[in-house]
Amino acid sequence: MHATVSILAHNECHRIESALNHLLQQSVFTQLQGASAPALTAIDLLVVANGCTDATVNVARNVLAAHPLLQTTSRVTWRIADLDVAGKSNAWNWVVHEGSLPHTDLFAFLDADIEFGHDRSFEQTLQALHNTPSAVAASDVPVKRFDANSRNPFLSFVSKKASKQSSTMYARLCGQFYCAWSHALRDIWMPRGLSGEDGYLALMLVTRGFRKPADQARIVCAHEAFHYYQGLDSLDDIIQHQTRMLLGTYCNKVLCWDTLCHVTDPLGDGAGALVERLNKGKPNWYPEFLSNHVKTLRRAPIGLAFILNQRFEDFRLLPPWDRIKKTPLRLAGCLLDFLAARRANDLLIRQRAAGYW
Repeated sequence: MHATVSILAHNECHRIESALNHLLQQSVFTQLQGASAPALTAIDLLVVANGCTDATVNVARNVLAAHPLLQTTSRVTWRIADLDVAGKSNAWNWVVHEGSLPHTDLFAFLDADIEFGHDRSFEQTLQALHNTPSAVAASDVPVKRFDANSRNPFLSFVSKKASKQSSTMYARLCGQFYCAWSHALRDIWMPRGLSGEDGYLALMLVTRGFRKPADQARIVCAHEAFHYYQGLDSLDDIIQHQTRMLLGTYCNKVLCWDTLCHVTDPLGDGAGALVERLNKGKPNWYPEFLSNHVKTLRRAPIGLAFILNQRFEDFRLLPPWDRIKKTPLRLAGCLLDFLAARRANDLLIRQRAAGYW
């Protein structure tokens, strides 16, 4: 089985070396040096620098050129792509539809700012996908990590507790690291300027491009595998992050549930083909789409009902005692959302929501 493993990086020169070294310590790579049957038979490692203005490309090239594993096996090849246009969605489209090899069986995407929890995390995520016939994509478990000298220990504590209680009964696709079968991804294109890439991708996967009712079993979680990501410990950083989350969720609702699911022919090529045609015919169609949507509204786009629905959407699935335990932090999350919603609505009204980071 051949895999294309991609790191999508924007101005990550200070973290790309660590990310590559941690990735190459994963068992799916080290097994390729031995004689035993590996989980993957060949890997094409692809670093995609998109719109970088720092030394990300040079640092990545130096690390990969000197790495011992890459000098001792021919089963792992590596390349670096330096794209002029910034944006994760643009880089994702390039990897899946242009940069990857035609015989790719599996895609894996990861961010440059994560660290795997142990050396079998990648392998166990791949096993979860392989062992679940209904699934086309798999993620591991994201875990927040804070520095010992955190600027605000109280915020760090609350943030960590909130993240542990925010999971639902559904497996979610984590954009920081996931694997997916190539036949599922090659049917999908992302609009340029998309904010919630992982949410959009998950919707496209579970609905087969809005040709079928949502089937959550198409995404699986490898519960024994995990990765660390840096938690935020300042109120402004947390609100900025939550602003992006609200924008991504809201824009995906407008694009996917309010539009694509209604205009997609269930017997046709799917919503991915429609997005592909729009991207080629008018590359900036998505920002204009959002702008036209906001102009039709008489009130702030992201309001109280939207915030409460997002925070409490899974409560009907939880046992009564779990609802009681989770309510205080969910309400605290709503207060945070109210603060972030002011920024998010301002960005939507000023037509700056597309591509917001």
